[in-house]
Order: sequence, then structure tokens, then C-alpha cells
Amino acid sequence: VYGGNAPVLSRSVDVAKEGQADAIGNGSASFTASNTDYIVSNSNVGITKSSPRTVSSWIKLDDNPSSGSMYNIFSYGTAATLQFFEGGIYNDSGTVKAQSNVWGTDHTVAYTFTSGEWYHYAVVLTSETKLQIYVNGILLGTSSAIGNVNTADGVFNIGRRNNDTGHFNGDISQVGVWAGALTQAQIQSVME
Repeated sequence: VYGGNAPVLSRSVDVAKEGQADAIGNGSASFTASNTDYIVSNSNVGITKSSPRTVSSWIKLDDNPSSGSMYNIFSYGTAATLQFFEGGIYNDSGTVKAQSNVWGTDHTVAYTFTSGEWYHYAVVLTSETKLQIYVNGILLGTSSAIGNVNTADGVFNIGRRNNDTGHFNGDISQVGVWAGALTQAQIQSVME
């Protein structure tokens, strides 16, 4: 749901206003996995091959994915080795993890996501072809170098994997895509 009926989400504190939360942004899209809800961009992303990139968003899960399944926040590229880029929440045999993937190379970090709470989620592909995952501006982990990343250009999917699997169950808001690897300070600035 976008527009005037969408909730205003309080996400940062401005100490200049004695700790009152500033409302940043109006609106989020609500996804129901069983309805296979998703959003697809009208044009290709334009960030290809091993170019550094950052994708961030605010997410709120209705529940955690079942064991062995994933809730994709975003994806784009071609479903082939090292040609696909995605991020989301993965349930690895009962352990919920923040996940990013360049097809064939997963990077996961265990993290407890509480249903109904908002989290700022960011994935970075660095110039050294390493994946970084940030939750609420905190770096959870960095992968080893992936190697010959060759992400294909394609439309940007929000709330699913581009092969129509991994549908998200919850809300996604303020998705941003950058051609470049944002630093932790820059990700925190975007978050705030």
C-alpha cells in the first residue's frame, strides 16, 4: 500500500528535538507470501558484472520463513552462477539468518528477527567482490572474496526472487539501490 493511507514509521531519534522520534518516510508495501505479492521495476538496474553496489530497505516480517525457505527482499540478474544478486531472510534448519547471495555463493549470518518490528537491512557488494550484510546500521559480517562476479542486467524485483519463488511475508519500505559500496557511516545516514 502506497500513499496517504500508509503508516508513518518512526525510525530515528533527533537529539536536537529532545529525543522525539522523527517520522521518516510515508508508506510501505505489504507482501503476503501465499498471495505471491511482489513489485518489479519498469527498467533494468544497470549495475552489472562485478561493479560495487548497495541495496537497502526497511523490513517488517509478519513471521519468519519456514525451515529451508527464504523471504527475498530483493533480487535481479540471471539465474546462473555468479550472474544473480539477492538479499533476504533465510531459515537454515530452524536458524533464521540474514542472507545475501551472488548465485552460487551464499553469505548468511544468524540474526533474530522479531515479527512485527522494523529493521533496516542493507547488502553491499564491495570492490573486492565481498558481500557485507548490515542490520540496523551494524555490520553483521563480511564474506570472503567471491571471485568473478558477472551479474547480468535486469529488472529489480522487490519481495521475491526473479524466478517467482522466495516471496516475502511482511512489509518492505524505502528500497534504495546505489551504484557503489556504501560505507557503514553512509548506511547509517541512509537509515536515519
